[in-house]
Amino acid sequence: MSKTPRHLFKTANSQKRPYSAIDEMNNTTSSAIPIIEKKVPETGIFENGYLSGSEERAEADEDARSSISTDGVFFPEPFINNVGFDGATGLLLPKRKVEERIRTAMKNQKFADYYCILEESQREGVKGTAIETALKVAAFNVIMLNEINKKVHRKQKIAPMEIRKASIGFNLSLAKSVDGCCCLPGGIRIDISSFMTPNMAANWSYNNTTDGFAKVCLETCDKIAAKDEFFLLYSSAKNAKRGHQYVPFGEDFFNRFSRVIAAGFLLEGEAVLTEIIGTCRQVISNLHDRLRASYKAENGPRAVDLVLETFKEQLSLDANFRSSQYPLVGTVVEFPETGLSIPETLERMVKLEVPV
Repeated sequence: MSKTPRHLFKTANSQKRPYSAIDEMNNTTSSAIPIIEKKVPETGIFENGYLSGSEERAEADEDARSSISTDGVFFPEPFINNVGFDGATGLLLPKRKVEERIRTAMKNQKFADYYCILEESQREGVKGTAIETALKVAAFNVIMLNEINKKVHRKQKIAPMEIRKASIGFNLSLAKSVDGCCCLPGGIRIDISSFMTPNMAANWSYNNTTDGFAKVCLETCDKIAAKDEFFLLYSSAKNAKRGHQYVPFGEDFFNRFSRVIAAGFLLEGEAVLTEIIGTCRQVISNLHDRLRASYKAENGPRAVDLVLETFKEQLSLDANFRSSQYPLVGTVVEFPETGLSIPETLERMVKLEVPV
């Protein structure tokens, strides 16, 4: 007589095989006692042993889990016995209860063991009967389902990687096409996109995070700060707060900047603009902290305060005292025919008929 695989019929309290449907069909007997399960009211999980929090319950719980699976593989018959039938009476449970048990058991993804079904088909009394054929068909179905689940599981792992790799480069031409002049505190005009160069744009990309927005903002504002001596006196805060000492940029600056960045990354919509503005405010705030610390280190601890006082005095006398100054621009456009060069900002102003 062939030996029955122990792992297939492992129980919580005995290594003997419990009474099965196959025994009944073959009129065989077994001295093993069927698994008796109890329900934990709080969790709805059916498990062997005690309902208390004792060590005995923990051991019984571990045995119950190992009786239906091991090494990430479910054993079909013990699994069905656990989820589909009442352990005390052996009666089929209502469908709702069965589905609850299945959801609990399937929280961790596992595959079904087909080999134990094949072993069962070769048992004495089964081999050579119609039951052997049925078991082989069942093993085949389990193999096919496992392969399908493997493919689905693989796709779920690969898909996020493909999304993360996908990114949008920065279109500098589109960014410049939506730009125009806006004013900084004191009334000086600035063309934000003129501080963006093809070399900079080649390193900018958007991949569903705000990192791309932050990089564009930081590198552009670094160049603006190098041209505007008062840049460290501005504030990126939306509203002036109590005790706030620096001068706000104004909404026009951030509205213009956000549209330039959005156009460059081929994005649109109010939600996108809001996200870009929030990112820019934070980036510029951090940049200001760095610039002010550097200025104080070079010129003394009160250097920023002294310059700020002078700047505010000028603003109180004339809010647009810088409007007559040459606009802040970055890139310069060359004209080979004349040998002259003028800033892009002035070229755009002429086209828009903006008075210079």
